[in-house]
Amino acid sequence: MLTGLVKKRGLDSEDTAQIKALQEICNRAENIRIKFNWSMMRERSGAYDSDFCWYENGELVGYAPLDAFGGPYEVTAAILPDYRRRGIFQALFTAARQEAQKQQATELLLVHYPASPDGAAVVRQLALPYKSSEYRMEATIETIPTLPESDLILEPIDATNVATLASLLAISFGDSGWNTPASLLQELERPDKRYFLAKWDDMVIGQIGVIAPDQNVYIQAVGIAPEWRRRGFGRRLLAATVRKMLAEGRTHFALDVATDNRQALTLYQSCGFEEVTAYDYYTVPLST
Repeated sequence: MLTGLVKKRGLDSEDTAQIKALQEICNRAENIRIKFNWSMMRERSGAYDSDFCWYENGELVGYAPLDAFGGPYEVTAAILPDYRRRGIFQALFTAARQEAQKQQATELLLVHYPASPDGAAVVRQLALPYKSSEYRMEATIETIPTLPESDLILEPIDATNVATLASLLAISFGDSGWNTPASLLQELERPDKRYFLAKWDDMVIGQIGVIAPDQNVYIQAVGIAPEWRRRGFGRRLLAATVRKMLAEGRTHFALDVATDNRQALTLYQSCGFEEVTAYDYYTVPLST
């Protein structure tokens, strides 16, 4: 029976089922929500070793995905409670870090769950520097208030306007490998991924992205151009997007927001989003 570390460049249906079962057990054990980027995990490019699995007699007992966001990479890990303190995390973490180095990552972040005592012990042992924290916020069709009709137009992104999107994303989030025109067009080849320009009176005032593989919607890359900020456009953009997704039959929404971004937190709360968990990010040294 299969035992030990296995590196993969994508996941099949059996892998996905085993990972979901592992995630549920770990979540219940520590009352946490492990951050797996399922949309990315389902659409691996196969360009690098992205999924690190540990098996004991054929059973998946540990898993760590390495997700690329252009130059920066992110890693998290889940180990079944009965198999912890056996060196499995260290093996998964080391393999993921080595792959990030191989891919010449500009940054590697380890996701930590403040509610997890075992996770806290790992962070202390590794002595990693803290970088930031985020809230996961969620909303459902039951919690979303009646949203006013928006005067914004959501213009889908294609090859004709992707350069405008790339420029806006660079203003909001900085230049990065993930938001070049070529990378954005590659993302949009996925059937569940969409970006929109927000237009008001024929002027582009911001952008937003959604990942919607089914009834679930993950909202990302929300931004208003500097000259249009503090004029209520952020809420109008979010409301327009949520209304569009509801009209398509979507029922569950999620997003991540920095815990120190009080303005964004207030904005999302006004549209029915509630904080469900928090993540801490620690910087992993990439130099050897």
